[in-house]
Amino acid sequence: MRSPTGERLWRWALGALVAAAALAAFSPIVDNSFIGWDDKLYIIDNEMIRGLGWSNLRWMLTGHTGGLWQPLTWLSFAADYQLWGLEPWGFHFTNIVLHAAAGVLFYLVCLLLFERARPAADPSSRAAAAALAALFWAIHPLRVESVAWAVERKDTLSGLFWLAAVLFRLKAADPNVRRPTLWEAGSLAAFAASLSAKGAGLILPGVLLVLEIYPLRRLPADPRRWLEKPSRRVLWSLAPFSALSFCGFLFNYAAAAKQEVLFTWKQRGLAWRAGQLFYSLIFYPVKTAWPSRLAAYHDPLPWFGRWSWELFVYVGLALAGIAAASASVARSSSDRSGAGVLRRDDLARGGIVPARDGLQRRRALQLSFVAGVLVPFRRCISALRPRDARAGGGVALRARVHVVAPMRRLARLGHAVVVGRGPRSGRLRPDEPRRLAHHGRPVPGWSSDPRECRRFAPLHAAGL
Repeated sequence: MRSPTGERLWRWALGALVAAAALAAFSPIVDNSFIGWDDKLYIIDNEMIRGLGWSNLRWMLTGHTGGLWQPLTWLSFAADYQLWGLEPWGFHFTNIVLHAAAGVLFYLVCLLLFERARPAADPSSRAAAAALAALFWAIHPLRVESVAWAVERKDTLSGLFWLAAVLFRLKAADPNVRRPTLWEAGSLAAFAASLSAKGAGLILPGVLLVLEIYPLRRLPADPRRWLEKPSRRVLWSLAPFSALSFCGFLFNYAAAAKQEVLFTWKQRGLAWRAGQLFYSLIFYPVKTAWPSRLAAYHDPLPWFGRWSWELFVYVGLALAGIAAASASVARSSSDRSGAGVLRRDDLARGGIVPARDGLQRRRALQLSFVAGVLVPFRRCISALRPRDARAGGGVALRARVHVVAPMRRLARLGHAVVVGRGPRSGRLRPDEPRRLAHHGRPVPGWSSDPRECRRFAPLHAAGL
């Protein structure tokens, strides 16, 4: 057990480690030059970023080059030009610094989430788990495009402020923090900055809504109780974020319409959009888990645009994954034993509003936004196994045990890193027996297999 000063130093050291790892991993891109994809249009031949006069600023605020409304990104390009002209290394250097800062913010967000989700866990273990999650995100191969490609500054900059908005919102929800209104205002300002860099963070109000359910627990998991007075107060606090999101959508839609980069429903019908949407809901998580054969552009699949069997397979897989994640969040909000998995912008960039002919790889900040990495994985795997009918859950999804069981074992090992004890070791913390045993009935969310529940039989028999 470290002293408060030692604990503080440990946290700062882990944050510095995340930043250093991001800088080291992406330092080779400083030697890169500009490339022919969009760099010429956005930077090399763009006269409007070569000054900071009123005409330049007015263009940045109202321009729609490339079908995007991104005044903050234009301003950052102009600042780069003032510092190092059209030297490519300067633009790449700024991208690396912004990405390292985003990695530190990701670490801080995970740290706050773990503190709310696991208040009884060892602080050092929570900090280590948060650093592990931040490292997983910061040096993942899917980050390469947005950091190494100068034009993709919009992704890195938008994600930096998006994470800042989440961090400030979590700080405002802390009952021990002073002046929570200032943190709330900072969160709104950061969200506005994120939208002005790129509109990819429009779904932030939905993410904050889920975080209010778990781990903040200021909203009940049952939406029917949201009309109660305490819940209404929380929902009203999310209204400004929803208003900003709607305004950001309007600005970006107007910019895209002026450049005619959106496909009409006649060009891309419902079958095409549904196919790209549900395929993306599987494609991106798979590439996150196994980042092989990555490319900046993926051709559309042959079955896009047809009501084929492939479409219905992906619909079923996507809905099963969403149901498992939703069940995990619902159980976590009541039993304090898990975390939710949130993905940012899957619907907006998945295909409902297709802006390009094909499926592009998830950019750096199309976040797999996680309350850690290992705990949510364990909870989602738990949602795949049958639940005992007497526990009130019925059968969630009958996956074969020789497929799910190895994944569960791996997830338990990761779970042990976060909670600070061996998986299913039977060595429970003093506050755990009543939480794990429910008056002699099998624990909801745990296997009904007697071999799995045998170690808890004394607790059930004692009626704890």
